[in-house]
Amino acid sequence: MRGLLLVLILGGCRSIFGIGTPGLASDAGDDAADASRDAGADAFDAAPGCYGGGLFTYCPTAFAPLGFSQDTLLDTSTSALCATSTTGPNLCVVEATDITIPVNGHLVVIGTRPLVLVASGSITIAGSLDVSSTSAQSGAGASPVACATSSPGLSDAGGGGGGAGGSFTTKGGDGGTGDTNSSAPPAGTAPPGLAGAAATTVTSVRGGCRGSAGGSNSTSGSPGGGSAGGDGGGAVYLIAGTQITVTGAAFASGAGGRTSSMLETGGGGGGSGGLLGFDAPVVMFGSTALVAANGGGGGGGTGTSLAGQSAGADGTTSNPLSAAMGGIGGGAAGNGGNGSYANAAAGAGANSDGGAGGGGGGLGLVYVRGTFTPGGKVSPAPSVH
Repeated sequence: MRGLLLVLILGGCRSIFGIGTPGLASDAGDDAADASRDAGADAFDAAPGCYGGGLFTYCPTAFAPLGFSQDTLLDTSTSALCATSTTGPNLCVVEATDITIPVNGHLVVIGTRPLVLVASGSITIAGSLDVSSTSAQSGAGASPVACATSSPGLSDAGGGGGGAGGSFTTKGGDGGTGDTNSSAPPAGTAPPGLAGAAATTVTSVRGGCRGSAGGSNSTSGSPGGGSAGGDGGGAVYLIAGTQITVTGAAFASGAGGRTSSMLETGGGGGGSGGLLGFDAPVVMFGSTALVAANGGGGGGGTGTSLAGQSAGADGTTSNPLSAAMGGIGGGAAGNGGNGSYANAAAGAGANSDGGAGGGGGGLGLVYVRGTFTPGGKVSPAPSVH
């Protein structure tokens, strides 16, 4: 398990834990930061004592002193760090004065609720913050019920159709057509993933959308009875009173669609990217920043042989400007489509006389509110407000 150090620093705790606020080398720097903080809060608060104002506003009663070392995994369903909110969406809100993920820190966040980090001062990500979904786990708040439903692959004895990729801010790839009627009708078609050119207008903190399942190899099977679709990426929203600085990595990518252990089955669609939100008077991405909310690859179909097929790759948690590759079809079945990244649309699954490939997942959202200094590698292009 990767080691993690997530430190929430409050003024009274710095001397206790021997940790200074990153980037401040002297008391004079502290004084300047405090003045900037006060001015920024006055100009940028949604209301006195409140923080944010873009996709989410939070009004704490107090920022309790806190300093701690956090293990690799934070589960928003159960963590005692989550503040209890009686109004608004069901979110896990963690609050402090300054929040830092240091260079060697790796915070992976799962659970049913999106994560919101609120700092009355600054937030610095020098390590990595990851709310992505993978084949092994779902990111925080991934695949909410609010997602538009992608079409599952239809089942057919000669080969199931591929599942459509999950759609969020852009359309997921269409699933391929299985059994192209070389044996008997009907063909295992997969209707388009989501009608129209895309997308969902994001007005709240929510995760990305799941890809749909592929069809099975049975004429009596229900649509989506084959390989499972991948989860959409999770959601994290950062709010700071003065500044958010990213010199490390932040990821909210979708999971790859699955493949099957049954013959002539359609591959699952890849999950869409999720949400990365940055809300502060000043938001800066350094030259080393890696920020991605990309789609997962579609799963490969299976044919008359199970040899060689593979699931779609999970959305990137390394290079934001690369596609999650679609899975390989086995036994001459259809390959899955690549996941979306940057300006590249999600790929459609390949048609096949056996099981077809699943479509790739669509893009998520990188949301920025404040004076923005861009840098590093970012996908998709930030939406600046």
